Amino acid sequence: MDSPTILRQKPQKLPKMVEDLPKLAETEKVIINEMDDQAIVYDYMKYPSKKAKGKLFKKPRKTVSFKTMVELVTYTDNWKMRMSESKLRTEEEQLKYNLKRRNS
Repeated sequence: MDSPTILRQKPQKLPKMVEDLPKLAETEKVIINEMDDQAIVYDYMKYPSKKAKGKLFKKPRKTVSFKTMVELVTYTDNWKMRMSESKLRTEEEQLKYNLKRRNS
């Protein structure tokens, strides 16, 4: 079996490529400059936009507030209204209650 170093071909010397590099770079610059001068116009640019401008900024900001006391309204068998006030539980109290329910 031949060793890989023997099978490897020696790189070819390319003296012409080194001489032609500046010319190639100049032609690429000319092509790029010509492309920059021409503005690209897509189909969607030809038609006016129907979107309402600035609509998102004009929306009023919404605020949320939480109350600690809640009025509960229940109806009895006689269809009488019974109103009662109760406190809203915090997240920790809710977790405790859920754990108690699971464990019982």
